Amino acid sequence: MSIALEVVTRTAMGSTDHPPLLFVHGGCLGQWCWEEHFLDFFATAGFDCAALSLRAHGTSDTDRPLWRTDLNDYADDVRHTVTKFHRRPVLIGHSLGGTIVQRVAHSLPVPAMVLLASNSPSGTRSTALRTVRRHPVAAARAAITGQQLHLFGTRALARQLFFTADTPELTITRTVARLQNESALAVAQSRAPIRHKPSPTDAPVLVVGAEHDAMVSIDDVRATADFYNTRSNVIPGSGHCIMLDTYWEQAASLIASWLQSLDLNHI
Repeated sequence: MSIALEVVTRTAMGSTDHPPLLFVHGGCLGQWCWEEHFLDFFATAGFDCAALSLRAHGTSDTDRPLWRTDLNDYADDVRHTVTKFHRRPVLIGHSLGGTIVQRVAHSLPVPAMVLLASNSPSGTRSTALRTVRRHPVAAARAAITGQQLHLFGTRALARQLFFTADTPELTITRTVARLQNESALAVAQSRAPIRHKPSPTDAPVLVVGAEHDAMVSIDDVRATADFYNTRSNVIPGSGHCIMLDTYWEQAASLIASWLQSLDLNHI
């Protein structure tokens, strides 16, 4: 693979037997959404960790225009990054990144998977319909132009779709300043359901949603948990961008505790 991807790493504090972690961002974001809080938190908790910017995101290169980039390309980025680890990492995906992680984990054995405010395996049609109903003008502009920032690129829209009424204004401003357009093709592909069903031997899955998520509903979170034969977890008070919102540490602590409870040292 000739594409240079932006990957930011943190080394675990102290000796550890935990598997490393690879964080995969959602649409319109980049590795920076994990670098804000999560990477240092998990390094302190004893995990080697890394976050990548998918191709055409952050400072990552690309071999084609964004509008021609699809979910297979993004999945290839994750698979390529996985090969750089000395040991197979746990995959942690947010939103569209959750769709990508699920695709990768189906073809590439991983020790565990964390889905954070992730798109449901049933696809994102319900999310798209909710967004159109609530923000018809912005949704129409995004559809006509293929520019996803028409949906998220203002402080008002970012607050409504990514955060909550109580999220500090500084968090909103900092996030909006770093948002970028997303591949309309990849977004369209994410509406289709995942076809495979998990087997009893699949890696353990942690499903985490947000109480005030305007993108991924609590019903979607429960459906994802049902798909993987596990239970759902909901972070009270949080919006869609859990790792950037006020209650990020509650989510990070939940994930760390779950990972530490698993017997993954043999993988």
